[in-house]
Amino acid sequence: MSELYIDEVGVAPPFQRQGIARKMLDAMFEIGRAEGCEEAWVGTEPDNGPARALYEARKEPHGRAEDFVMYVYRL
Repeated sequence: MSELYIDEVGVAPPFQRQGIARKMLDAMFEIGRAEGCEEAWVGTEPDNGPARALYEARKEPHGRAEDFVMYVYRL
């Protein structure tokens, strides 16, 4: 299965709360579909309320939050 990984969705403070991030996410999903991706995933920190609100609003028809384990290594 082909997947689309979306990293670091952000909007500069003067332009926040105008629907820009939602439009970017919708555009990225459309690009993923056009490229044959069957699934997209994006992550954020548990305390990032604005990002979580954006992703929760896009749950339909198939979005869902998942638990996962991440390892971070200092190099």
